[in-house]
Amino acid sequence: MEAEIKKIKEESEGHKNTAEERKKAIEKMDTDNKDAVATMTKLEEARIVLNRLIGPGGAFTEPERQKFMNKAIGFGSPEPT
Repeated sequence: MEAEIKKIKEESEGHKNTAEERKKAIEKMDTDNKDAVATMTKLEEARIVLNRLIGPGGAFTEPERQKFMNKAIGFGSPEPT
């Protein structure tokens, strides 16, 4: 009888540990998800600002826009030696 009680207690502890591990995993996934959302939000804000600057009718003149775009995509940069 005592052996059965001991076995049941051990199984109960195992389930408790599993639940705690799940809770930690869920909390980590939630934190990672919030970080991903924050990063995507910042990227979207940056995209909007760039569109305002270099888009049609933006703050950059056409020569400035072309210079920026060429530099951004790698044209006009010196070749590595």
